Amino acid sequence: TLEPEPISQAENALRQFLHDLDNAPHLIVGLPIWRHEPAHPIQPTRYNVSRLYDPDGEIVSTHSKVHSAENRFMHGHQLNEFEVEGVSISMHICHDGR
Repeated sequence: TLEPEPISQAENALRQFLHDLDNAPHLIVGLPIWRHEPAHPIQPTRYNVSRLYDPDGEIVSTHSKVHSAENRFMHGHQLNEFEVEGVSISMHICHDGR
């Protein structure tokens, strides 16, 4: 989880797999992502996220862990709520459920 390129390659393969799969489900995957955050001393800044994909492999939403305890990960700034096929959903990672 230290380098973005292998994560990006694996995510692209996953998205293609979902796209090609008959009757694919919505899928939630935990992974690290990197963003540029001017206020953070480590660039690019790494986040622990849950990402929701639709049955076509498109990204529906991405949510950063709010209570990050992992070394060298930035924390998210808000909990989340969104809808999937009319059902309200909120994703929490580890301590976020508290």
